[in-house]
Amino acid sequence: MVVITNDQTAGKGQGENYWESKSGENLTFSIIVKPKGLQPSKQFMLNKITSLAVYDFVNSEISTGLTSIKWPNDVYVGNKKIAGILISNIILGNEISWAIVGTGININQVKFESDAPNPVSLKLINSLTYNLENCLERVLYFFDKRLKQLIEFDFKSIDSDYLNKLYRKGVSTDFIYENRKLNAIITGIGEFGHLILQSADGRTIMFDQREIKMVL
Repeated sequence: MVVITNDQTAGKGQGENYWESKSGENLTFSIIVKPKGLQPSKQFMLNKITSLAVYDFVNSEISTGLTSIKWPNDVYVGNKKIAGILISNIILGNEISWAIVGTGININQVKFESDAPNPVSLKLINSLTYNLENCLERVLYFFDKRLKQLIEFDFKSIDSDYLNKLYRKGVSTDFIYENRKLNAIITGIGEFGHLILQSADGRTIMFDQREIKMVL
């Protein structure tokens, strides 16, 4: 099931963040899925396939080759954010019964009023006005393909694709951890979605998304 609105008034982001979207200019929708047989320990796979589906859509519209996935589930073009994803899982027993995949993609908005540091839209990049219905159909087409990978438990392909498209992977990057700056290189993603870093002194360390923040 897909629930879509043209006027989102209280879009949620990670933590206390919110998602800004001007009425009638962007895609703001939720996909409700039942990932049959997916164990709670594998729930980050939903983040991965959704991020990959949005990446696939954005990348198909942009010729720059600068599209990437910023851990855990934002989609970037260059150093600017074009899409955000927030997933809520309902777990019963040893499997995920339902998942609500909330997604916002900046399509036609050209002026952003929030204090978000780096928003961008397809229109700002390509100077084109897009048909939102056509865009949604294409996003769902890519999501369906990625969901098929999940249903078939093709975790190896999902992991490989996600890692290969990861923003700033292998690049020296500053993070904020415990109110201090940490310089490290992203080397991978853990089984449960943790970010794996190699620090400047050679240590391998793992963080979840509540512990660390990338400096943009």
